[in-house]
Amino acid sequence: MAFRCAISRRLARIKGGQLARAAYPATVIALILSDVVGSPLDVIASGPTAPDPTTFADAWAVIERYGLADTLPESVTGHIRSGVGGDVPETPKPGDPVFERVQNVIVAENAHAALAALERGRELGFNTMLLSTYVEGEAREIGKVMAAIARQTAESDHPLPRPALIVSGGETTVTVRGSGKGGRNQELALA
Repeated sequence: MAFRCAISRRLARIKGGQLARAAYPATVIALILSDVVGSPLDVIASGPTAPDPTTFADAWAVIERYGLADTLPESVTGHIRSGVGGDVPETPKPGDPVFERVQNVIVAENAHAALAALERGRELGFNTMLLSTYVEGEAREIGKVMAAIARQTAESDHPLPRPALIVSGGETTVTVRGSGKGGRNQELALA
């Protein structure tokens, strides 16, 4: 997952731990709202206050893998090439002293919301189950699975008896076909 951000971390002045570097030696307390499955600190907002495990070589590998060298602006490819050649400093890595006085605190994330929904459901008299907070994939396919779980619950009281509240979370995707704009939540619900 971190490799998705490898290019953008090389192009921004604060991503990939560079905000922590700029603030060093000050104490930094980052209050983080995560919209990323699993909440890895280096991926949330491209990790401005977290060590960056990726390198310029990783960024160049992404460019090559997806055939982007001829479609990206020369300013981007030139900067990445300069970094691969050692002419541009790398982002701070794990163990870098710039992180000694950094405290990253995730104040809200998908898992927090899911657990709160379960708690409230129990208060309201539901039998509750956390299915997963790591759901990923095409929204239309995930929607079919969720519908199958709901149908089975309604017909057989499995995977838990009614009244049932089955909670899941994550990040689905929509592959847009044609001129539509997509919409993950709507597509999942409609599927």
